[in-house]
Amino acid sequence: MKGNGRQTIRDVQLKTLDIMKYIDRLCRDNGIVYYIMGGTALGAVRHGGFIPWDDDLDIFMTPQAYASFRTAMERDGSPLFVLQEWSTSAAHLEYAKVRMNGTTFIEEGLKDRKDLHHGIYVDIMMLHKVPCNRLLQLMLFVECKFVTLYALSGRNWHPKTFLQNMALRMLPLLPCQWMADRAYAHIYSYDSMESGYKYCYWITPAGFSAGLFESSWFDGHGNVRFEDTTLMCPADIRAYLACRYGDYMRMPPEEKRMAAIHAMTFDTQRDYTDYMGAATTACRTCKDGTQPDNVKKYRVGYTTGVFDMFHVGHLNIIRSAKEMCDTLIVGVTTDALCYERKGKYPIIAEDDRKAIVGALKYVDKVVTQADMDKVSAVRRLGADVVFVGSDWRGTSQWDTYEQQLAEAGCSVVWLKHTDGISSSILRDRLMARCHDNAPDGCDKGRGCQ
Repeated sequence: MKGNGRQTIRDVQLKTLDIMKYIDRLCRDNGIVYYIMGGTALGAVRHGGFIPWDDDLDIFMTPQAYASFRTAMERDGSPLFVLQEWSTSAAHLEYAKVRMNGTTFIEEGLKDRKDLHHGIYVDIMMLHKVPCNRLLQLMLFVECKFVTLYALSGRNWHPKTFLQNMALRMLPLLPCQWMADRAYAHIYSYDSMESGYKYCYWITPAGFSAGLFESSWFDGHGNVRFEDTTLMCPADIRAYLACRYGDYMRMPPEEKRMAAIHAMTFDTQRDYTDYMGAATTACRTCKDGTQPDNVKKYRVGYTTGVFDMFHVGHLNIIRSAKEMCDTLIVGVTTDALCYERKGKYPIIAEDDRKAIVGALKYVDKVVTQADMDKVSAVRRLGADVVFVGSDWRGTSQWDTYEQQLAEAGCSVVWLKHTDGISSSILRDRLMARCHDNAPDGCDKGRGCQ
């Protein structure tokens, strides 16, 4: 396991928590229910957050909830996060990951997959319904174990037991894809049941009983404290944990409490593309805790403006901002907000101003600024820095913003203002030329307004 020499399992945990906060915000805003699961649920109850020696964070969603989440994430369009789906059967989802750009988490079995995103992630597992009939439950259990084994066989997985090894050796003799397609069709077939069902999750090492849950445990959701935030959990989280782990409050032996990061290469500050193809060399570069000169200080930057009559001052601010962050989001003020604050409309229409800004190579995403709530904007966009022209520094308005943003964990960087140019100056020049060159009889006081 290699990574930036200054980083520990705690750094990975906190970055993973940033992803989870984004998921939680998106779900709550859109009425989508999820449940923390497995070691994440155990950590919440027993430790008030992460299990100290564990680096991952997992959640359940039903297939219906996941479909809504997928749509919400596409609509949200955050440039910081990527939804990565894993499917053994083309028609059915196995599980999904929300990964963060600007980070690295390269796992041994996937190190050669350059077609995949390798950022730090949160796992989304599918929580399925199953009839209360024991025979059908056993059939589904066997099918889940088969598709798990088949999926692992394609990911450089090494069996841990003799039986696993024997089963893996038999796979080439079987019509595996045909079997997987039918197994997943059966697994998903009960999800529309409205009564007489339990929930199950057997696409894990869990045994039959430990992966079969009463439906009442997931009727609605609870809320549980996790680190410095609150996450959704099963309505009866303690019954779920007792089923999954037995005496869940009992700590494991000391020798099993070893902090471990489940990746061969990790970095919370650099994008995985810096490592792919030359991971070992890249990690050695960081052994002393230093970073290459081309690593930018911030991950996601945010700057705003009217950007009317786009000029070199605008360009200088945007270019300077991009030099300091991996992803730059620009908020373009609406016509209505401009009129509300300045008493006049921009000369260039709102959609045209957004198109102009969006065409710049320095801009990764353009959003609409419809109000002046900076804190809500940076939380929604996942920004860790706001860039502002130095001409605003020291104003009461931005003194207040700077304090509010600091409390929200977001930095403010003041960029040099370009003297001698502004949209107002350009407007006045046009007015003056219009006045000087107006034909006789023109109302020079009003004709150019």
